[in-house]
Amino acid sequence: MKHLILFAVLVFSLSSFASEPQLIVRADKHQPKGLPAWSKMPSMSPSCSNSGVAVKYLSLFGDEKLHPAVSFFQEKTISQTEPLESDISISELFITADQSIVFSQNFRGGTLGIFELSSDSRLKQKVKPSDFPNVDAMSRPSLLEGNILYRALNKDGLHTIYHGKKKILEESGDIAYLYLPTVKNNQITLKIGLGVPGEVSRKNKDKIVNIVDGKEVVVATDQDLDPTSEFLGFDNSPIPDGDGGVAFIAEHKIHGRSLWLYKNKLNKLIYASSPEKGRLEFFSPAVNPSGSLVFRVSKNKRISVLAWHKQGLKTLMKQGQTVLTNEESIRVMNRDQWPAFSGKPCISNSGEAYIHAVLEGETNLENKGSGIFKIRL
Repeated sequence: MKHLILFAVLVFSLSSFASEPQLIVRADKHQPKGLPAWSKMPSMSPSCSNSGVAVKYLSLFGDEKLHPAVSFFQEKTISQTEPLESDISISELFITADQSIVFSQNFRGGTLGIFELSSDSRLKQKVKPSDFPNVDAMSRPSLLEGNILYRALNKDGLHTIYHGKKKILEESGDIAYLYLPTVKNNQITLKIGLGVPGEVSRKNKDKIVNIVDGKEVVVATDQDLDPTSEFLGFDNSPIPDGDGGVAFIAEHKIHGRSLWLYKNKLNKLIYASSPEKGRLEFFSPAVNPSGSLVFRVSKNKRISVLAWHKQGLKTLMKQGQTVLTNEESIRVMNRDQWPAFSGKPCISNSGEAYIHAVLEGETNLENKGSGIFKIRL
């Protein structure tokens, strides 16, 4: 069993801990920022680096259909794709070390492959479906040591993880299910279910693993795999910090639904859900190499985005919060049964958090689209 360390998390009200939210991108009918009018960012998680934030969005064009597109907003430049076909779905985005964007394009019943958007807005195909005739869909890609890494859905319904054209993991033998891998600084992290290949079941025995330089290190196991473990189960998307560490959400036999940080062969408790503090939502946390984490919590049917940092725990944004733009004062959606935030947050290595908030008028409750806000920790 992995050693566990419990953190006593204190709440500090230090104004220097986090800056005010700064609107970077906004999708809206009438007052967009950086995007065309009548654009939308539905169910979108921002991707970020030290130099900016990348988003995917939908926008109306001449045929009156919503077409997907990608934009990367850096301090002085914007790289973007032309509108793609309306029946295409775009995966989550990955920002490479040279600040290009890689993503997959799939459609119902097939895939167009994996593409790279360069910093000068050139779109280049990196993985062709003709090279993988047995593949039906390609997941969110990453770049590892110069080659594309992604999870493929095969025509037989099973998954394979490819690095370039090489298979590095597949659902066979005792591997029942491969969850989406995430890569940061050449560190691969994913959850693996052991059991009957192709089956996602409570009977599966789950583990979280790190793969660095081809070597697999087990981060944590559930009690089905290791009866001495204190973990009863895990959410599906553990996140690497790019320095050997892993942030993950688990169900713990003592602490319940809780957020953990694996570092230096130890699992540290960062946040335990409770009625007083709030319950961790089912969205992946974000983490950077310095150990700063950003995550979503729900309390009394209201959602907040929190950050854990060396200085303690801090609320970055919350439902109903007023935010300022150059044009008007608006607020984070505060209606029951409406989403206040969309997707999971992101944090850069240098400590900027990016949060996708759904917006409404402060007094008239008019829908005001959604925006990506940057907050400096």
